[in-house]
Amino acid sequence: MVRLFVLLATLLISLKLDAQDKQDKRDVLIAVRRAGAIEFIDPKTLSPISQLQIDVPPNSTGLNGILVSTDGSTLYVEGPTAPNEKGESGCCYLYSIDLTTLHAKLVAGIWGSSSRGSLLVADRTVYPLSAVPAKVTDPQLIGHEWHISPNGHWLLGIEHQQHVVTVYDLSGGSNARHFEIPGVNDEWWVTGTWLGDKFYLYAKQGDNTERLWTISPGTAQLTEGIALSSSNATADCSKFYITEIVAAGEQLFVAEIFGGKIDRRVGCNKPITGGASIIDPRSGQLLGQITPELYFWSLIPNESGSELYGLTAEDVDRSSQNPVELVRIDSHTGRVLQSRLLEGSY
Repeated sequence: MVRLFVLLATLLISLKLDAQDKQDKRDVLIAVRRAGAIEFIDPKTLSPISQLQIDVPPNSTGLNGILVSTDGSTLYVEGPTAPNEKGESGCCYLYSIDLTTLHAKLVAGIWGSSSRGSLLVADRTVYPLSAVPAKVTDPQLIGHEWHISPNGHWLLGIEHQQHVVTVYDLSGGSNARHFEIPGVNDEWWVTGTWLGDKFYLYAKQGDNTERLWTISPGTAQLTEGIALSSSNATADCSKFYITEIVAAGEQLFVAEIFGGKIDRRVGCNKPITGGASIIDPRSGQLLGQITPELYFWSLIPNESGSELYGLTAEDVDRSSQNPVELVRIDSHTGRVLQSRLLEGSY
């Protein structure tokens, strides 16, 4: 069995390889370059182990995302679409890569297409359709953000257009439970993460208002939630930005995501704080900040939650060609334990 963790849907994953000796297990990070290189990295030293090159058409969008199968035997990459009559490719078709044979094939069409309804993607992992409850339809598979609990008993889906959360009991128990998210509309950014047997639903409005809800197997309805204060609002700069919430140890980490189409550093003449805010999941209290000097494009925990892996975003001025940085962070102290500069576009 191979177990993988995805640092961000676009660029970095961590996998656990089982050698022939079942006691010899190790984690491996994978960094994916847009130009087609897939690099296997030692998670402790961050040194390269090996590399796999995928041919992508010149002047195309390249590789724009990565997923992994539950057994770790297959990678899924978001790659260019078929070229049009002008030879131009868009984004993105989904391709699979068998890590044993290195055979690649087309799996699904562009995001939102009906072909994506044959896949259950939860926390950047592709699950077999046998894991999908019978009540979940193909359109729901496409239109929801999915999360599976660490023990595999619960499947939670966030429906962003209707602002509804649905929880399915995968152990064959109770029927699906539906929760409307109080006070949330299209102006809110909604996501979440599991921590143990509880799911923490996080929502942020454009004016930096943040709320946190706890959903457990016994939850009957959602209240107004807990108000948070983790945002790094900067005067005279864009108030809307994307955040990611990550669970590590017994804490939650809320990080602003930089490097995409919405990057508050663009056009802002004042310093913006990077890093991640540490949140107490029970009280919602802000416990502190980690690595404020780093502008994350992606952040994930290791399997135990003792460490975080972060990948920084490219500079706002992409013509600078400054390398991005891969870091390993102690989730308890926030100290950077290891770092490595990665050349090329990620």
